[in-house]
Order: sequence, then C-alpha cells, then structure tokens
Amino acid sequence: MKNNLKHSKTIKTNYIPKSELNQFKKPYNSTIAFYNLLSKLKLFNKNTKRIIDVGTGIGSNLQYFSNQQKNISFLGTDYQSHLIKLAKKLNKNNRIKFRRLNILKNISPLRDQFDGLLCIHTLCCFKKLDKVIKNMCGIKPRWIAINSLFFDGNLDVMIHIRDHNNKKINDKNPNADFNIFSLTKTEKIFKKNGYNLIVKRPYFPDKPIKKHGKKRGSYTISTEINKNTTFSGPVYLPWYFLVAKKNEKKNKSSQFLTLGPFNEIILLGGGKLLIDLIIWLNSKNFKTKVITSPRHAKENFDKKTFFNYLKELDVDCIVSKDINSKQVKNFLKNCKKPFYLSCGAAWLFKNSTISSLFKNKLFNLHSTGLPQNRGGGGFSWQIMMGVKFGYCTLHLVDNGIDTGPIIENEEFIYPASARKPLDFINIIQEKNFEFIKKFITKYKVAEKEIKINPQQNYLSTYWPRLNSESSSWINWSMQDYELEKFICAFDDPYRGAKTFLNGKIVRIKDVLLSSQDGTFHSYQNGIVYRKGANWLCVSLKTSSLIIRQVLDEKKNDIFENVKVGDRFITPFSKLELSYDRIIYSPTGIKIK
Repeated sequence: MKNNLKHSKTIKTNYIPKSELNQFKKPYNSTIAFYNLLSKLKLFNKNTKRIIDVGTGIGSNLQYFSNQQKNISFLGTDYQSHLIKLAKKLNKNNRIKFRRLNILKNISPLRDQFDGLLCIHTLCCFKKLDKVIKNMCGIKPRWIAINSLFFDGNLDVMIHIRDHNNKKINDKNPNADFNIFSLTKTEKIFKKNGYNLIVKRPYFPDKPIKKHGKKRGSYTISTEINKNTTFSGPVYLPWYFLVAKKNEKKNKSSQFLTLGPFNEIILLGGGKLLIDLIIWLNSKNFKTKVITSPRHAKENFDKKTFFNYLKELDVDCIVSKDINSKQVKNFLKNCKKPFYLSCGAAWLFKNSTISSLFKNKLFNLHSTGLPQNRGGGGFSWQIMMGVKFGYCTLHLVDNGIDTGPIIENEEFIYPASARKPLDFINIIQEKNFEFIKKFITKYKVAEKEIKINPQQNYLSTYWPRLNSESSSWINWSMQDYELEKFICAFDDPYRGAKTFLNGKIVRIKDVLLSSQDGTFHSYQNGIVYRKGANWLCVSLKTSSLIIRQVLDEKKNDIFENVKVGDRFITPFSKLELSYDRIIYSPTGIKIK
C-alpha cells in the first residue's frame, strides 16, 4: 500500500476528491465494517477465487479487500475510462485487474467467471435498479454484496446535489446522485433474477463524525433513529449492507442437460470427418440427415464433391446458405428424438435459431482445448505457436464463436513428428471420430443427465481464420524459428508459403532449421548460399533454412532452376495483404 501512495504523488489526481485518495492510506470505517460482515458470513471461503467490483472508481476499496484476502483475485470495473486508467496506476497489486465496463450494457464476457460481486457506494448513482441488478445477476456470481442507500419500505427517493462551491455545475454527473431505493422493490428484483436477499443490515458509524462547515461531506447527528445518524449537507443517508445469494435450486437445471435416446442424427457442416461419421452411422442403422453450406458442398474428396459423396451414400441432404431459411425449417420439421451435431458448420447461430430449430441442444465438435484457441485458422495457428497438446472437445453452441458450455473433452499429445497441418489433421480426424462415436453410443439408448461446464472467458483466446493464398506470404525478417514454423503452417495439404524468386511467385514447402553453418547478418536473409542434391541452404540470422521443395504457381517443382546466390524476398505490399482479416461466409471467402 505504501508503494501505491508514493506512486500516486507523480500522478495527476487533482480531479479526484482527497477523501477517495486518502482511502488508500486509511479506508472508510464503513468499508472495514462491510468487509467484516462479509467475512463473518464466510463469503471468502476456499470456493471464492475471483471477485468482481462494479463501480470500482479508483480501486481503493479493492486495495483494502485484496490486502485482507491473499488467495483471491479481483477485477475492478467502471464505465469511466479516466478512473480505470488512474486505478491501474495507483494499484500495483498483481491480484487486482481493472477493466472499463458499463454494467448496463454487454456483460456476457463476464458471465460465469466470478464467485462474488461487490458494489460499494455506487448503486445510489443509478436512476433505476431493474437493469443494474438484472445484469449483476446475469454475471452469475454465487453471491452479491452491496453497500448503498436504501429505505425499508416501498419508496424510492431521487436526490441530486448541486454543489455551488464548484464553478461548473454538471447535472449529468452521477457522483452528485444520492438516490435512495426501496428495499422491498430491491428484494423483488433480486428474487425475479434468481437470487435471495439474505442480509439487509443498516449501517451506522461506531463513532460520531464531525461536521466540517457547510460543504458536502458525511457527518453524524444523534436522532431517534440512531445516535450516529449519517448526513451529507442537508441529506439523510440511510446506508445499508445487502447480501444476496444465488437460488441454487432454481439454477440447478442450468448446470445439467438431459440427452438421449436418439432416433436420428442431424449433421451440420462438411469435411472428411462427416463422411466417415455417416458411413459409421449407416452401419449402425441410424437415420442420418445433413445440412451443408454451398462452400462445403463444393469441397472435393477422392475426386468427388462433398455433395455428390452424400448422394452416393444415399444421405438425405440439403445445401443452404441461410440456416434460418424455410428450406431448413421444413427439413427439420418432422425430426424425432434427434441429436444435432456441427462439424465445422459455416453459419453463425442466433439464440432464437438455437432455441426454435435445435431445441437448445445443438452441439459442436471442436479440436482445441476451449476456451483457448477459439475461432478459425485450423492447425496453422497451432503450428506457429508450437502447440503440441491436442483436444477433442464437444460443446453446446450459443450465439458466440466457440463460447458455449463444454459437455465433454479428451486431451492427448501430438507426436514430435507432426510438423505440417496434414500431420495434425490426420491425427485429429481419427481421434475425433473415435471420440464422437463413443459419445453417440453412450447416449443413444436411454435418457441421461449430463453436467455442463461453462467456459472460463478470462482464459479465452480467439484467432481469426487464415487463407492459404492471401495469408501465407513469408516475412523474411521474422525470427528464424518463427519463420520455419510459419512455412510449416502452410505446408500440406495447402500449396505452401509464398514468396518471390527472381521476380516470380514461388511456393516453399518441406523445411527445417540447421545451425551447422553458424550465424549470418540479417541483410543476408533469404539468400541461397549452397545447393545440395535435393535441398537448398538459405541464410537466416542465426541459422540456416533447409528447403526441400520449391514450386511455381502451376505446382511445378522448380528446384533445378534455383541457383546459388538467388534470393527469396517478399515485397512489403504483399506482406501488408497477408494481414487482411479473412472471413468465411456459407458461400465462400470474404476479405475484410
């Protein structure tokens, strides 16, 4: 805490009231009393790992709480960016993070991430409670603790203070609001959103607080209510400590899902895995239907399009660019006891679609350890990042991208010999095939209950899609190991990473690093300095890149045309294009 105070002297804080800054050195008695109550209620138990503070301001309250609880991490949120910036500078505790967030807007990234929620001296700044409390409950913490102004009855009292000691009066400033809300109404709002208000305790200071002139600021007066009744200016401040707990009985159903038995399997998407799965399902006498997109329908397997392959297998199939089309609705109309499975489906699903068409039971098979590595890019991103852990993950589909709750997963290790996307694809195809066969077999006969596991969004990563044509331009100034992995990332089954040689576009495949010939200057990057029987030695800064395949744009091997002294180089204009965002629609590629 001393470091924070010392650091704060170098930060511009003239727009922050001194009383707030002083809390880093000496917290309000009400903050200490509030903490002591929550501690007495045993809310800071071993199950409490993360706490969010709504309306954190500059984070002084979190500083106090974190000093008392060494095993809990905290996230402070506020809609005012200047306060969040200052909070980050004043708080150097690595267990406290800060983030700009408006509790009245999008709270979905925070859902199911926190065990507890704090709201200290903030609720009185809002004009209405319904949406605030609804969104607090929507984050789904186990408990919510509030320190604010309430009236034990059916009255809301709206109070806005104009301080004429300030030269500028801003009636839109929420810090001038001291709104007092009905406890009766507050309790009903919590109940409506699945929480029970278990503590409604009025707070009065232990000791009298002196009045300092006629300025705004808390002081106490002995009244019939309490000997230390709190006022600010002419306003009575009925402070309360509230604690609400999640109604576990009401929310238990959201943690489990009933599944099975299946009469038919509805598959969405495309690819070799889908074909293998259909052949197996046919052998087990499952009725199978497929919904695919135009771009998946045109994909080639064994010299046949995916759509023609399905026709040969006598599979009931439709091609649709719109998952909400009348064609799809009619196709799914008479399905009985279906299991809906997406394997690389091309559409983004809205909640209304998931509910109306798929009865909230649409599953997706994903090949990474969610919530990490959401999105697209296949195994190219994994190769670039050096990832060797593999996953078969089945999750429910929601309206995000790979964000739905996880149903089941298996973890394995890719062998050291796996270097190209095709190596990874062949392994995961087999793993996913066995994984989903096991799952279908397990639930096909009788109804069973499955526990669902919400993803931890604060651990998530997302990577956009790549395209082997536009994303694969080689940047020869990369670190050696990065460059090797980048080229490997666009190797088989793709056409190779792209660059120029003697003014023409070429593709490079089948590479590895060697440190035998020592180091080079970065200006030598890309120069062919030796040519072997069927390999090229190309200089990089700290090692050599061994290249065993160079192709032209017509897929011809041009190894024999490469000469010692030639240089591989990629123009900046092409490198810039490689950073364009790639988006795939049901009909094909879009470049953003």
